[in-house]
Amino acid sequence: MEFEQAKSIISELSIAKRGKRLNFTGEIALKAAWEDIPIAQAIQEHPSGDSTTQGYVASRIGPDLWKFLSQELGVEVKKKNLRLVFEKLENEGMFLATDRISVDREDQPKSCQTKVSLTSNITILGNQPPNVPRFYGRNDDFLKLAANLTQNRCVALIGAAGIGKSALASMYVQHITSKPQPDFQCVIWISLHHGQSVSELLESRFKDDGFEPLLQDNRSLLVVDCGPADLEEDQDFQALVHKFCVEIYKSSLLILSRNIVTTVKQLASIQRPATTIKLKGLADQDALSILQDQGIQGESDCYKLIESYRGNPQLLLLASERINRFCGGKLESFMLHKTSFASDYVRRVIQEYKMEELTPVEKRVLDILLQSDRKSPRWIAFSEFMTELTSRSGTASMSELIEVLEAWEDMSLIESNEDPKTGEATFHLPPATRKVLLRDTLNVVESQSQSA
Repeated sequence: MEFEQAKSIISELSIAKRGKRLNFTGEIALKAAWEDIPIAQAIQEHPSGDSTTQGYVASRIGPDLWKFLSQELGVEVKKKNLRLVFEKLENEGMFLATDRISVDREDQPKSCQTKVSLTSNITILGNQPPNVPRFYGRNDDFLKLAANLTQNRCVALIGAAGIGKSALASMYVQHITSKPQPDFQCVIWISLHHGQSVSELLESRFKDDGFEPLLQDNRSLLVVDCGPADLEEDQDFQALVHKFCVEIYKSSLLILSRNIVTTVKQLASIQRPATTIKLKGLADQDALSILQDQGIQGESDCYKLIESYRGNPQLLLLASERINRFCGGKLESFMLHKTSFASDYVRRVIQEYKMEELTPVEKRVLDILLQSDRKSPRWIAFSEFMTELTSRSGTASMSELIEVLEAWEDMSLIESNEDPKTGEATFHLPPATRKVLLRDTLNVVESQSQSA
């Protein structure tokens, strides 16, 4: 087998499983391993090699690629045995039908509400999972999600709006539909809308489809994508989760939500097969790939933009679109004026969290965050919050403060860290959220605080 043939196979495999082709850093790692040459030489010989470093390829790209290939090929792949593995698999005829790994959905209507058979082994019911034309990074997140759905009956995948929960779940569904022996016999994907509860949606959607037997007697995966809707954890929803974790269902439940799913958290605390995965922003290099694919140049400024948006792929795409439209793709203009091209998106998210309906303690916590961040953003220690709250009125308790901070952290409205010297928890507002709140709501919050 020639190198170009192997590269093409791996690139097509990457498209089918991860939604993107092998990028230039992957090609460099692959060539160094295939031809048994130093990474530095492979970088020098690649036309885009001057955009990366030997250390990054050796410590990050190469290991990720070998892990991905090991998972998909079912044999341990390392730098030293890559070529031998591919030549052995070629002799066994594995690569004669590599086109079978791709899943073509272009002929299916996006609003499909009926049964959609992707392969002869698995069926999709309900909504069509979202189409993901390009999928960046998240190798470890993908493996973690797959492992937890194998080990647990209920998984809550939570994270900020636009962070990629639905995309990751969709890629997982695409992955299991392409396996000769899939983990599930059926996937049921339902998407909530404003004002809908899970129980109402299930009753209206599946009352004629034998929904209960499908989950009880088969190994099915139910995906509940909350999107912007609030997840109503009413008695019907709690009963549904208990059927997966405690009672009769053989199936698994995957919940995609911006907020913590309390029922799942409680079941996990009593050792039931339930768990929560919090999805964070993309790694810097994967986020950089988004900007570069959108034609945004200037690596140092790109990293500043990535930091500002915390690697949120949706915010980066929104910013890229407007930088291209209004600034001709020149990122320096964006950075010079310190604007936020995604502020309208962040503002809608904040409104969905009903920040205008804060309790008195919540208003004061937000006021502390905004005041301290006004000139020089910094992390605020838990003890500083307590001092500020008790010095004003003395009515706020530690339990109230903890409840507010944990709730906002679960909703990804604030970020937490550990002070390296004291070990104390510290908090601050993400940059994009801080900008919108300072611009649009600070006066409201201050006036409400004064009137109170």
